[in-house]
Amino acid sequence: MGYIDLEYAHTCHVKSVSDVYSLGVLKLEVLIEKRAFSQAEEEMNRDLASFALPIIEAGNIEETLDRRPVPEPTPWQLHALKHVAQIARCSVKFAGKDRPTISEIIANPETACE
Repeated sequence: MGYIDLEYAHTCHVKSVSDVYSLGVLKLEVLIEKRAFSQAEEEMNRDLASFALPIIEAGNIEETLDRRPVPEPTPWQLHALKHVAQIARCSVKFAGKDRPTISEIIANPETACE
């Protein structure tokens, strides 16, 4: 749960961008330090993508960052983390056609979400 491409869950058709969805969820897990899917009562069976997308889109990713490695990221680190968050945001879009390909993410991560 949580890593399964939502488009696949609705159509039962696996596409190459289904793996991109899972990669995006993994990036969100590392950034935010939350599980891909929570059954905790206070989170009401919420997947990580649904939790994180509004935060990223509002530009508030620094509020939810995992602070264990570095309590306060430097401006350069924060810029890099925001870039990773944007790639994750693009990777977990519902429609596979709206996601970047793995090749785009690996070859040119700076423009993968344009």
